[in-house]
Amino acid sequence: MRTYLVLFSILLVFLAGCISTESKVEDTTTAVTFVSVTDFTGETSTINSPVERVVSNYGLIPPIIYLFGEGDKIVAGRGVMGADEFIDAVDPEFKTRSKDIKSDNVEEIKSLNPDVIFAPSWGSQQGQYPQLKSLGIPVVFIDIETASNYYKTIEMMGEVFQKEAYAQELIDYYNQSTNDVLKRTASISENEKPRVLFLVYDQRKNSYWTPGGEFYQNNLITMAGGKTVSSDLPTGKAQINVEQAASWNPDVIITSAHTMEYPSTKVKEDVLTDEGWKEINAVKSGNVYAMPFDGESWDTLGSKYVLGLYWTAKTLHPDMYTDVDILNLTSSEYERFFNVSIDEVTLVGDNIE
Repeated sequence: MRTYLVLFSILLVFLAGCISTESKVEDTTTAVTFVSVTDFTGETSTINSPVERVVSNYGLIPPIIYLFGEGDKIVAGRGVMGADEFIDAVDPEFKTRSKDIKSDNVEEIKSLNPDVIFAPSWGSQQGQYPQLKSLGIPVVFIDIETASNYYKTIEMMGEVFQKEAYAQELIDYYNQSTNDVLKRTASISENEKPRVLFLVYDQRKNSYWTPGGEFYQNNLITMAGGKTVSSDLPTGKAQINVEQAASWNPDVIITSAHTMEYPSTKVKEDVLTDEGWKEINAVKSGNVYAMPFDGESWDTLGSKYVLGLYWTAKTLHPDMYTDVDILNLTSSEYERFFNVSIDEVTLVGDNIE
């Protein structure tokens, strides 16, 4: 009998060991994983993965996060100039869930317990970001002012949200569309390329600006088969007035704005009714066009990149794009990337019928 008791005790110890081992295996499967991302300042951040809570201090970022189907992770942030009409159509709960906070409010940002903060690279030296980093909150700095930077941002978002294959799918689609436009415009002679002024109204400053140097809107016009009149200006946003515009005397003016309150169509109306603009060739010939706006202006590098490129190319050279239906393309992109019907989106601008 004693022998049986000893054997039974050994068996119990063995089974207890197995149960203990199985419990440890289960625990390891729930361990937090991490992803490392190198941003535009060269800094590498280690981020908890999967990412569940995001703060955006950069207006161009929220629509891109929605492009990745991760918009419900945003706990703070707004679009450019607070224009979120498109996001509201995609996600009616956005403004309820995502707080509109000041980018330098460290305590409020900390209270949101974000897994990552996205911020513009030109603000990387602002005092709140080193402070947030010292609290152990990853801050990823982004610069989306050139097409190559936008592609890099898409790759980075793929890493952050563990959707690298989808990021590559987007880049392939962008490359395919860009190459199609460049192939068509390659046959246009220099004399056939219109001289274009890209005119943006800044509602906060009540003034106009135009892109200088390598700013994306200049590249957009070039890819679309035009010649930008402001390419010799320093890279960035250059404030201009009607006298400067008259000295350039462009063949085409494309107007843009970043709020539905004062959209590109209103800027176009201002240009056409202002006596100071009436002698400019583009105004006299009726070649003033309002860039589409749906809560995002299509001239910005973001989720409407392809739409803006085809729209600009077709506006400048309509005969070369008779096979491109902008409205159908828009409807297709809305449904493919955002699962929203075009009927649910407020869209203003020219040449989108």
